[in-house]
Amino acid sequence: MLVLRIGNRGRWTGDRDAQDVEHVEAAAKDLKLGPRHQGLSVFRAETEDEQREVALRFALTCRDARPEHVDYVVFPSALAEDLGLIIAHRPYDDLDPYLNERHYEMIGLTPELGLRLAAAILRHDDRRAERLEKQKLPALGADLCRRDAQVRSYLGDGWPEKLRPLLADSGTGS
Repeated sequence: MLVLRIGNRGRWTGDRDAQDVEHVEAAAKDLKLGPRHQGLSVFRAETEDEQREVALRFALTCRDARPEHVDYVVFPSALAEDLGLIIAHRPYDDLDPYLNERHYEMIGLTPELGLRLAAAILRHDDRRAERLEKQKLPALGADLCRRDAQVRSYLGDGWPEKLRPLLADSGTGS
């Protein structure tokens, strides 16, 4: 099973080396817990389409409409589990239902385990670092709102205004 983590693509690209301490330390920055977090948020997503859908929904519902790429890293959950980390389903009432169903937390992550996990991910041949480009987010967001009207009630600040003209053009605006 793959685990999707929103991160910085440049820290995970194929040219990054697990033997290079600086590369591992840079990648581990994406694996740090927030000050009040018990676990690191991740999303389970099997297929490339599902992984991209998670990243898009995250961009639209968990971030405001700022001009920023959405980078994400895909890696097997076994890499975390092999280090003794627990991956537990953690739904939140305020998450888009699609994301909520796939939201998990990595429990037990320490700074040392974060470094070890970063190195394991960098060593893994099947890791992928992907990007949804900021220029494409409005069109992708409008398409998502056409496919799933429920997502509109979860949009982050600025997204309803940004998407309204695109949705109005299709005759499905609200």
